[in-house]
Amino acid sequence: MVDRRLIPLVAHELAHFFDQLKLAATPTNEDVENGRTILDGLDKPHVIRLHSKEWSEHLASAARQMVKGRKAPQTRIVEFLEVAIPDYDRPHWEPRRIKE
Repeated sequence: MVDRRLIPLVAHELAHFFDQLKLAATPTNEDVENGRTILDGLDKPHVIRLHSKEWSEHLASAARQMVKGRKAPQTRIVEFLEVAIPDYDRPHWEPRRIKE
C-alpha cells in the first residue's frame, strides 16, 4: 500500500508521464489558471524546461480531483501542490493565486 502522503509526488510524476505520451488534459478554467500559477512559481533557469504547460494542467487537474474526491490527505489544492512540487523548485510560488 502506498503511503497517502506520497500521492502528490506520484501525481507530479504521472503528469510528466501523461505529458510525454501527449495525452490531452481536460482541465477546467481553474485548472488552467492553477497550471499557470504552478509554472510561474518554478525556478526558470533549469526547472521550467522540464515542465510544460500541459504538465502543469495535468498536475492542477489531478490536485483538484484528488482533494475534492478526498483521495489525498491534503484538504486544500494549494497544500497538495506544495507537497507535489518541492519548495526548492518553486522559489517564485504565490499560494494566494491558487484557485480552490
